[in-house]
Amino acid sequence: MPSPFSGGLTAIKPDTSQPHVAASAEADECIIPAKSPHRPRRKVKRDVIPCVEVVGEGKRWEVEKREIRNYQIVESTTVFSKTMPRFPFPPLISGAHQERHREILTQIRTLFTDPTQTLSEHDFIAVTRMCGIPRYINRALFMRCGGEVDGVGVCFEGFERFWRRLLNCPTTHETVFAILRKEGNSLSEDDFRVVVQDVCAHHPGLVFLRDMPVFQTRYVDTVVTRIFYDKTRNIVPRMTFKEFKKDGVMELVQGLEKEDDINMTRNAFSYKHFYVIYCKFWELDTDHDLHISFSSLSTYENSCLSAPILRRVFSGAGRGQHLQNDLMTYRDFIWFILAVEDKASRAGMEYWFRCLDIDGDGVISLWELQEFFGEQARRMEEWRMSDLWKWGDFLCAVLDMINPKDPTRISLHDLRRSNNAALIFDMLFDIRKYDLHLRRIDPGFREWDDVFGVDDSGDRVKLEGWDKYAERAYDELAFDESHNESSNFSSGRFYMDDTELWEDDDDVDLARDTRLEDEDRQEESPEERGTSPEPMILDENDEEETAVPEEV
Repeated sequence: MPSPFSGGLTAIKPDTSQPHVAASAEADECIIPAKSPHRPRRKVKRDVIPCVEVVGEGKRWEVEKREIRNYQIVESTTVFSKTMPRFPFPPLISGAHQERHREILTQIRTLFTDPTQTLSEHDFIAVTRMCGIPRYINRALFMRCGGEVDGVGVCFEGFERFWRRLLNCPTTHETVFAILRKEGNSLSEDDFRVVVQDVCAHHPGLVFLRDMPVFQTRYVDTVVTRIFYDKTRNIVPRMTFKEFKKDGVMELVQGLEKEDDINMTRNAFSYKHFYVIYCKFWELDTDHDLHISFSSLSTYENSCLSAPILRRVFSGAGRGQHLQNDLMTYRDFIWFILAVEDKASRAGMEYWFRCLDIDGDGVISLWELQEFFGEQARRMEEWRMSDLWKWGDFLCAVLDMINPKDPTRISLHDLRRSNNAALIFDMLFDIRKYDLHLRRIDPGFREWDDVFGVDDSGDRVKLEGWDKYAERAYDELAFDESHNESSNFSSGRFYMDDTELWEDDDDVDLARDTRLEDEDRQEESPEERGTSPEPMILDENDEEETAVPEEV
């Protein structure tokens, strides 16, 4: 077999003064044989030393180091690299695609009666539909062609100039991605805001938000943050085209055209989910400055989370970003509540895994488990739970449920493979969820705890994770709101805890309990009642004080 180093190289005479030459491996050098003029060429036994890595000029090379008789080192014009970058090939554009591209341009030309005519954003919808692009990408395309919202329109020349730039986008996914992308090869959260703003302004299910700019801003923040939370690598703040296509972002926007009632959806655009998230944030943000402190977050859902895990949350470990001034913003809270209420999801599992990985080595060691278990064991005793754990028993149970490859540490892959990640997280730091796991042994409690909904095909399905929590929380908030309208009762002071509901179900009288709390509420002074998260009349420019959005 010919030597890979022989191509394009010239042999040189051997150096007879050095009968044995030890060849050194350098990034820009290679070893070639030299013919001897004194005797016929014969095979030489080669003692091959294992490959060594040589780093030169920012590249990694693998060169074999040999000790061979009558060999010398010469400079080579050919180098070999295992990490040589791929040669960029331009996308192959078929003739049919180019013809279709020209046909669309010809059809759109008919919408402009003269070269100086401009189309408003509303009239530009016809152009968007002719291009085969989802309806709610209209504003993004309109602005990329030079238009402005409630301002300058788009002429045919402006559209033609931008449309020709999209010739190298053979698919609809690539076309939409190119429309949204402003710089670089990926999308940022700001690139998506124009899409959600278009939905807020024109979707029939959000008509009531059109005169409420403050709530429109919060809704846009919620939807955009959820889209990036649900993407494949959510810790990276930008979205690649692969994630855009794999996670079905375009299909998510496209589906809004088929559903007039946006509350029927259970995706990132659901107003019902936004209502729940913002109301929960409002309850914790007592001074309404759109920031939550550590002490305020510790009261979430009756202080269900332990202090050690909250400290890790405030360190920014879960989201991968440091919290400014040790305060949680609204976007940080969206990540937090989605991860708390759906620990079994991919994003939630990664969020809590990063929080438990204190030293950041990519695995959860036994001492890290013990750090969180100590506080949880104390809280179990305070809650007078019947099933108290000792460290040894707890560790054995965790290892049995996960069955990690290495029993001394737990990787993220081990958690995904076990299907018990949510239960283990609850055992470590969420005492409310862990108590619900124990109570589900009772068939009666399971019947009460199950929540059902309707899927896209109209079938009745059991909800899990975040969908289950949002559905139940929305019903409770809607009940509190209606009760507040009839008796001036604040929903911020009324909460029916699961433990109180099921602690002694034989003697429960819900009507009596509600009546007693009503009487106590009426006896309180306005100062004792505190601030209520009721809708308030605000100035449109007031961004600091924000009320709870309207319930629909």
